[in-house]
Amino acid sequence: MVDMIAWDDVGYLRIQVKSCRIRHESDKRTPTYHFNYGAGLKKKKAARGSYDIIASVAIDQRRVLYTALDDVKAISKRINPRHFDDPDIEIDSWRNALAVVRGDI
Repeated sequence: MVDMIAWDDVGYLRIQVKSCRIRHESDKRTPTYHFNYGAGLKKKKAARGSYDIIASVAIDQRRVLYTALDDVKAISKRINPRHFDDPDIEIDSWRNALAVVRGDI
């Protein structure tokens, strides 16, 4: 399932949006974002061609980390909240994801 479409003069990109709030790990000390990238009832990795980019949204920080589907290696990912503190995270990750999708990297 595709949540959004983005396009430019080269073509369009299919984007899947995943969002979550910060949660504390079982040790109660380490806050983290835990994104589930799996699809379907049994949470399998999305098939190539399902979409191009995943937008991981940190709801409470109102920031997005973009990742090309080809760069996703697991069905879930934990991200330290400090990763979203970078003011350029959105544009930098978008450019990187776009380069991977377009085959520039």
